[in-house]
Amino acid sequence: MAVLVPAILSVSGCGADGETTEDDARIGSAVQAQTTPICVTIQRGVFGTVEDAQIASEQPAKNYGTKTLANVGAVGAGVRQSLFRFDLGAIPATATVTSAKLTLTAYQSLPLGSSATLRAHRILSPWTEGTVTWGLFNASFSPAVDASAINDRPSPATATFDLTALAQAWVSGASANHGVLLEQPETTTTNISTSETATASHQPALQVCYLTPDQVCTPDFATWSTTRNHATTLSSDKRTAISTTQHNWVQSDVCKSSGKWYVETTKVADGSPLVYWTMGVASASATSFVYGFQANDNTTIYYFAGGVYAQTTSGNEATLTSSAGTLSLNQVLGIALDMDNRQITFRTPTATSGPYALPGSASAYCIHSGYGHYNSHRLNAGQDAFYYPVPAGFTPGLYGTPDAICK
Repeated sequence: MAVLVPAILSVSGCGADGETTEDDARIGSAVQAQTTPICVTIQRGVFGTVEDAQIASEQPAKNYGTKTLANVGAVGAGVRQSLFRFDLGAIPATATVTSAKLTLTAYQSLPLGSSATLRAHRILSPWTEGTVTWGLFNASFSPAVDASAINDRPSPATATFDLTALAQAWVSGASANHGVLLEQPETTTTNISTSETATASHQPALQVCYLTPDQVCTPDFATWSTTRNHATTLSSDKRTAISTTQHNWVQSDVCKSSGKWYVETTKVADGSPLVYWTMGVASASATSFVYGFQANDNTTIYYFAGGVYAQTTSGNEATLTSSAGTLSLNQVLGIALDMDNRQITFRTPTATSGPYALPGSASAYCIHSGYGHYNSHRLNAGQDAFYYPVPAGFTPGLYGTPDAICK
């Protein structure tokens, strides 16, 4: 009988109560994607549903579903084959399978000292352990060999089959999961322990390791825009902006109308003769910026020389705080943009300042830098590990599609 036993899986990487710890925040990139796959072992009595059975050409109407040993190869004048199926329903259909290893306990029975290659084939139609026979099965398997293992041991030993490609097709639904059939040249015989054997460690097992979509997504991280740009030269990767006048400005090429997003910027070169720079957000629809930071639609809010400022409807700037913490060359400014609540928070090495309400009524805001005075500044929208802890509830990084699968 096939038995389903639930298992408890744990995933590491967060602090207590699911809170992101400082160490956690520093080691990841934009989506904090885990690089370690999730692995599950499907084995009767451990996790999942397993079916296995032998079929025999000399007994075409007989079911062998309760045997503790299944034969593969030649037995007398007949031919034996063995069927194995592991239920992969617990693995998300959108997962990327990184490995799938079928492990069997097998040994050579006849002739003694011989060697044989066990060959695994994809089964093409449904079957059940308690009813399958040679006649009912009717050779319903693909002629292509999907995996193989050499068995040359006179005593029980492990035979391992790489079923990664098959498991991926089964998980995604590209192929129906009816399991695999094992066969070998009909001049030798191999005995294989089934799920009915009393020794649990000898029972068939399939270990599948996989990544979920949020682990393997490759979002299009924001860079500086080549079009929302005035008097600014970009590096080849478009992440470093180099001002070429006193009153330059540049915006990110990804702007947001919803969600909570966290980015960081670093001034990587001082200008001359002045070293001032502003960094914050501005409307995606603004068409001009006086001095590089005063938007024609009154939507800018920015960090500047230790303070935080917002543009007023009169076109002037209003001081929100003068104690946001100063930044030196190569120090990092963190920007937490909360479009769900229309707020922004700034982080420097010595202070966290905010949240502040976004000025204006723009529907979408971009990361904005202006008033550069020949400075150079680099944008980290998730391409690199973040310097500061990512605020709770914020998406690490700024990117466009595929938002849904990368969160």
